[in-house]
Amino acid sequence: MDAIVRKFIPDDVEELSSMIEHTIEESYKWVYPEQVRDIFKEESSSEQILERAENDYVLVAIDPDDNARIVGTGTLLSNRVFGVYVHPKYQGNGIGVRIMEQLEDRAIGNSIKRIILSASISSKDFYKKLGYKGEPKIYKLKDGKEYIVYDMEKDIQ
Repeated sequence: MDAIVRKFIPDDVEELSSMIEHTIEESYKWVYPEQVRDIFKEESSSEQILERAENDYVLVAIDPDDNARIVGTGTLLSNRVFGVYVHPKYQGNGIGVRIMEQLEDRAIGNSIKRIILSASISSKDFYKKLGYKGEPKIYKLKDGKEYIVYDMEKDIQ
């Protein structure tokens, strides 16, 4: 599949937010409880996306064969990558790799030497294949329940 990766524009926000929400529900429903999925979705609300786009480097991947549908995204803020999501239907087609390559290239162009990110349980192996290393970090919810996210990093220069 030949997705096109380009910079986010404000007109993308509703479709992008919807794609992220769908991806979180489908990709994490067996991994994280609803409370955690809700936290992830709050971090990718339309308002959050627009705010990040003002200061960060936000990319979207579109499927040119499906009415330019948004099928992936990722964000770079200084040396931190976050919000990398690929629609479940399109996972395994190299879209996430292409998004990460472009984010890393941008970081290199900004003289960043190390990228950090937080990876979900289900995405940590993807990042390991890209050369990221890290350890699990345990977070607690208000009700005391715990969940795991992996703090990962990679030297890029």
